[in-house]
Amino acid sequence: SPQENCGIINWIECQNIKKVAECLENSFQSLYDDPRIEQAISALLQQGALGACLTGSGPTVFGIFESVVLAEQAAKVLACSYPVCAVTSPATQGCRVIER
Repeated sequence: SPQENCGIINWIECQNIKKVAECLENSFQSLYDDPRIEQAISALLQQGALGACLTGSGPTVFGIFESVVLAEQAAKVLACSYPVCAVTSPATQGCRVIER
């Protein structure tokens, strides 16, 4: 909802990664009848992700971790089941809120 989106913008601005991770949601996810998506999300959460979700219209799934070290540890474990597993960092520029 627009009100929830306003919250996530504030959490991003405040760099509150835990709150951002708590509100991850993708409406496309319910359209897929593919258990692999839920399995991948569950695997990320089991490895310590604060939150996990389908990206855009898929098929990629991502997790938010509290640190690069935790993400790298999870990637090592997950690479056995998910051979295309990468650790990335958010962009530090390129997107900003210009109007609320």
